[in-house]
Amino acid sequence: TALVGDLPPAPYPFEVDMAKAAHGAAIYQSVCSKCHDHNLFVDVSVLRVDANRAKGLNSPARLGLIKGLKAACGDITDTRCNIADDEVLRDRSDRPGYQAPNLAGIWARAPYLHNGSIPTLFHLLVPRQRPEAFIRGDIRFDRTKVGFLSEIDRAQGKTVDTRWPGFNNRGHEETGVFFGGIDFEREDSARESLLEYLKTL
Repeated sequence: TALVGDLPPAPYPFEVDMAKAAHGAAIYQSVCSKCHDHNLFVDVSVLRVDANRAKGLNSPARLGLIKGLKAACGDITDTRCNIADDEVLRDRSDRPGYQAPNLAGIWARAPYLHNGSIPTLFHLLVPRQRPEAFIRGDIRFDRTKVGFLSEIDRAQGKTVDTRWPGFNNRGHEETGVFFGGIDFEREDSARESLLEYLKTL
């Protein structure tokens, strides 16, 4: 874990407009950093995203995972293996939610949300344009929308249908809660600047 945590993210392989990115950095600090720079746990009632995965980790499932992880650790007398259950996996069955991950290398981590239901960062910022279905698996990169090519009529790969159980693409969309009051659909300059900055993480 320590080794992986210290690895630098892959650098964005294409050109970045650094003037736009500088403006985007300010937007990021005021809009995104409060959750994503602190690995904040956010309740599904706030996120309003698909809760299937969070609710699937109920108390019996959590205890089963803990038992398996401790067994995989090895010698139970070793202090690195013999740790409290809550240190292995905290019980959140009474308040399910998801961790807001650090966004290092986010340009390369499409599709987005915890369930991979949003193909590009553009679609994350512009919820009204999120596709009901898209292609996953095409390695051609969409530099404008920041993600992999995903349009049904252009991309090659497997179809993701957001109507499938557990693949709902709603949530993380309230302008006041998640976007600092910025309507990224209408405010092209702010959206493009933030996308440009996200390429540098």
